[in-house]
Amino acid sequence: MDNDLIYNTFLFCSNKKFIISVVQSNDLKTIYEEKKFLDSQSESLELNKLDIFLNDNIYKIEKKIDSFIKDIYLILEIEDFNTIQISIKNNNENIFSSSSLAYSLNEAKELCFKASNDEKIIHMIIDNYQIDKKNYSKLPKNIKCNNFSLDLRFICLPNLLVKNLEKILRKYQISIKKILNNRYIESLFEDDNKNLYQKAKEVTEGFNENEVKLQKKTNKNQGFFERFFNYFN
Repeated sequence: MDNDLIYNTFLFCSNKKFIISVVQSNDLKTIYEEKKFLDSQSESLELNKLDIFLNDNIYKIEKKIDSFIKDIYLILEIEDFNTIQISIKNNNENIFSSSSLAYSLNEAKELCFKASNDEKIIHMIIDNYQIDKKNYSKLPKNIKCNNFSLDLRFICLPNLLVKNLEKILRKYQISIKKILNNRYIESLFEDDNKNLYQKAKEVTEGFNENEVKLQKKTNKNQGFFERFFNYFN
């Protein structure tokens, strides 16, 4: 069996500490964990120290699990995140459903890119649905409407930072499976005693039903909506 199906690797990074952890996929039991506390006055990641930290730990992990680490969940708590808020309004004149959202979601995504084309979208969240001037916190089912609007929030990171992080991990033949904003994760689990890795895993698996899960384009014969979003499925 592929060890990627047995273990998940998480890397937490802030300007104060690095933590790398390997947990079992089925029960999130920790197999390996190492922390490095930093004496830093910088608000940004010290990438050279991150590289040293990884160099000290990757081989130890791979020896322990008897397999290479192929990808990693990267959890960041840094000031480099930027939040962009966008509202989109469209006419509908039909039953409002998930398929009604495809065009609007992509339109909002393109507006976000235009607002800041040097940033990568990390999280895309629908904060509010307004259908015929009535607000909904969740997507209503089988409701007719003449028009609707969406209030969306994009949590973004500078492309240069993402590329630098990818470059460091490539030295160890590791790709980034998903980048997550730690403050966003914690906002979803207030007063919850789950550990960080449980929370992060649940977020990646759709814990917040209002988060649009962005998908990379594939060569499969998929529809436009499926190709860009794995949402409401």
